[in-house]
Amino acid sequence: MVNREGLTLRQAALLAGFGYLLTTPVFFIEFFIYPQLVIRGHIEQTVANIGSHHGLFLAAIFGYLINFIGDIIAAVGLFILLAPVNRAVSLLAAWFRLVYTTVALVGLFNLVTAYRMIITPDYVNAFGSAASHAQIDLLLHSFPAALLLADCQYWLDLYWDFRRTCFHALAVVYGLENP
Repeated sequence: MVNREGLTLRQAALLAGFGYLLTTPVFFIEFFIYPQLVIRGHIEQTVANIGSHHGLFLAAIFGYLINFIGDIIAAVGLFILLAPVNRAVSLLAAWFRLVYTTVALVGLFNLVTAYRMIITPDYVNAFGSAASHAQIDLLLHSFPAALLLADCQYWLDLYWDFRRTCFHALAVVYGLENP
């Protein structure tokens, strides 16, 4: 089956799978790198950690960026793949995923700004240590708040999978599709 855009369902599935493959580094970042660098409630230690391991913090930012690019690719692939089941729900879920990714990318700019404030001594000289650390703390802890929007997208993913599985099972039972 070929849709109007020219991608087959197989190609759309491969595109979605590739997008999901790009999202895998975020698990390593979330559970190993970020908690080692950013310590909640201890901003002086956090600034010292990022200052001494700034390459690791940059790798985490780059990993998040790769993750969000994978989210966009997966949204396009899943929209094309699941549009034959229910185009309206597929479009809604794709838009939720794109909005989530946009909000998360804006939150990622907070991490970049915090990094620049830590490695550039002019910020500490201009604002003072306490004010600078308060701004860095706010920037570092506003990023996870941006990721809360992902819940809507994941619930719609579950709905997609459930609906697709049910329709496929019914089609197999009534002999409309091969198993």
